[in-house]
Amino acid sequence: MAQFIGPHINYTGKVLNHAYTSASVDYGVYTCLETGTFTTKTAISCSVLIVGAGGGGGSGLGGGAGGGGVFYKDGHGMSAGKYTVTVGQGGAGGTGKGAGVQGGSTIFDGVTATGGAGGNGREAVGSYTNPANSGGSSSDNTGGAAQAGGTDLSATGWTYSGGNDAGTSNVGAVNYPGSGGGGAGGNGGTPANSSAAGGYGGIGVQIDANGANLYWAGGGGGSTYNTGAPSGNGGAGGGGGAGKSSVGGVWSSTAHGNGGSGSFNPGADGYVADNPAGQISGGSAGANTGGGGGAGAYNEGIGGKGGSGIVIIRYKAA
Repeated sequence: MAQFIGPHINYTGKVLNHAYTSASVDYGVYTCLETGTFTTKTAISCSVLIVGAGGGGGSGLGGGAGGGGVFYKDGHGMSAGKYTVTVGQGGAGGTGKGAGVQGGSTIFDGVTATGGAGGNGREAVGSYTNPANSGGSSSDNTGGAAQAGGTDLSATGWTYSGGNDAGTSNVGAVNYPGSGGGGAGGNGGTPANSSAAGGYGGIGVQIDANGANLYWAGGGGGSTYNTGAPSGNGGAGGGGGAGKSSVGGVWSSTAHGNGGSGSFNPGADGYVADNPAGQISGGSAGANTGGGGGAGAYNEGIGGKGGSGIVIIRYKAA
């Protein structure tokens, strides 16, 4: 086992490495959490996961953000040498009723997984460059227009998950539910009607890249106003839950959207207005999941930050 956790392989950057055994096969795993350089002194065949960062949620009755794109390949050959790893940073949440920021791209060995789109704000529609999955929209004011769809990416020999759309919204008054951002494994949720819950974040894609069989790049949930129906949950894969305006002026601990689970790090729950801390922001996506941030609540709740990307390299013992 020392070959892949000892001197033959090294990573300059924030990294987790571990070894495990499955079906009588020994594996070593390098989980690259930040940008750095991966060095191997010998040729290796490995599986590689590349996840783009998630976008930031929209502000003030906004839409949930899209998750990043995901590439995976088993049996990827790497010659001895140095390889640059660029880990995308999660997009900032929208402020002042504005749209969230697109997540950054994650790049490894010539393959680029783009980031997810930010969610629309109450008064702003996001415009993004080749987002992996699109961001949700508001049900109030000018933020109700739908974004362009997610982008289908490709790389020879790799499996891509992404290109999914956010839910649609703009259903108007009462609870003003925003729609959920698209995840790497499915579209974001569309509110059923003007009194309904906020749209859920789209599910991420489940890939066993490190022995844990986790979900990656779930979408962020859409926010709601002040009726009883809750805000949208983040998608499995670290998506952030949406914030919630007060429920008839009374704080409720259950009206926010819950963060997405089943991921490398869970997404954070959204906040409810009139809570003890006075916050109305959306929940941030889980770090290094590629999840989209949850939407902020009325009036100018800040959208949750998107989850940063990740690169995981797994190989068998020689």
